[in-house]
Amino acid sequence: MKRMCGVATLAVLLAVVLTGAAFAAPEYVIKVGYILPENQSDHIIMRDVFKKDIEEKSGGRISVELYPNAQLGGDRELIESVQLGTVQVAIPATSALAGFDKRFQVFDLPFLFKSKETAFKALDGELGHKVDELLKPLGMRNLGYGENGYRHITNSRGPRRASERP
Repeated sequence: MKRMCGVATLAVLLAVVLTGAAFAAPEYVIKVGYILPENQSDHIIMRDVFKKDIEEKSGGRISVELYPNAQLGGDRELIESVQLGTVQVAIPATSALAGFDKRFQVFDLPFLFKSKETAFKALDGELGHKVDELLKPLGMRNLGYGENGYRHITNSRGPRRASERP
């Protein structure tokens, strides 16, 4: 009888441990890939805000794995990985998206926006919504726009202004 009780207790303990392990494991894994290094602000926000919030608010059901430093490839490979479903989130440059739909080239035009505030307003508004729709046929969705600073244009003749024509 003691032996039967010991076996039953062991079986119950094993079932509890296995059940507990199943509940502890995340149900979903979100892989986030980008070419940026760990000391860049986008990575820090992904680590300290996005990952933390998703994992906490999901009660551990969702795990977020971050892959900075182009560990999973460059922007083009990351976009393709999102399309294939092997990576759930990528943070590519819009210039890389132009390889999938040429209309994304608009963001590479110099002097497109007069200020960061103008750019944010446009991308949060009608322009941003229209551009977001370009991603759907590619099998992707836009979660938001980031900015990595304005780029500089150089030439051999001196300063240029948006109001000037070459």
